[in-house]
Amino acid sequence: MPEFRYVIVDVFTHQPLAGNPLAVFTDAVGLTPAVMQALARELNLSETTFVLPAESTGTARVRIFTPRAEIPFAGHPTLGTALVLAERMQVDELTLELPVGHVSVSIEREGDRPARGWFRRPAPTPLEFEETTQLHSALGITQTATPTVLYDNGMKHAVVHVKSEVELDALQPDLSAMARVSVDTVDVFAAQDHRARLRVFAPAHGVPEDPATGSAAAPVLCHLIKYAAFDPGATLSIRQGERMQRPAQLRVRYASTEPTLIEVGGDGVTVGEGVFRLPTQSPQT
Repeated sequence: MPEFRYVIVDVFTHQPLAGNPLAVFTDAVGLTPAVMQALARELNLSETTFVLPAESTGTARVRIFTPRAEIPFAGHPTLGTALVLAERMQVDELTLELPVGHVSVSIEREGDRPARGWFRRPAPTPLEFEETTQLHSALGITQTATPTVLYDNGMKHAVVHVKSEVELDALQPDLSAMARVSVDTVDVFAAQDHRARLRVFAPAHGVPEDPATGSAAAPVLCHLIKYAAFDPGATLSIRQGERMQRPAQLRVRYASTEPTLIEVGGDGVTVGEGVFRLPTQSPQT
């Protein structure tokens, strides 16, 4: 019976059992998309990744699944997969082939251990958004600190800037109503100086609330630069996951050497591993 091994890594934290857990299948050759989706449902994490041989010039090809669907990009799966591969391959620069294109990741080590990384992506694109009223109703809010904007960062992020952390903590969104809004994630944040607190909801993908969302960091940074006079040369520090008892720390900045790109960085720590023994018959989907 074929065996498929996976690693569990907690991303955007240096502390085990914090941040956002990710399952990485380090050799997914032989797995069909239907089986990948079934494994993601079985593990029931925000995302699960499947590593395959590179098809062009990258280090590896990576597919990302939520419990409900395959997605083209997400931040903590990108960073977590790169940290796992860096440990196995003993490299500090990787290029992951994702559906959104090639994503480069730089690794920083503590001794021999890959401890943190930075991935680079083009700045997200603002999109027209006509469902602000429905979204605010689902969140239970009537006012925001800046306009609510939809950004394309590989997935569609609705960015909602509230006035205080007290208001952020008090949110009890109607997730069923939110899932009917045409977005992938709802990124609600409060900010002061170079720091922000963030909560991210993705019920349409089977994730009521996410403890650490790397793909949300760039939209939040761009939003603050445009609407709140944030210094485009500064690094924004983002806290997330505290209400879920999985505190996470993300950092985001414009790349100094490639000013059209945004870098998102954070720590990661491997906490477990396992193996699935699967029959050759694929599950029905």
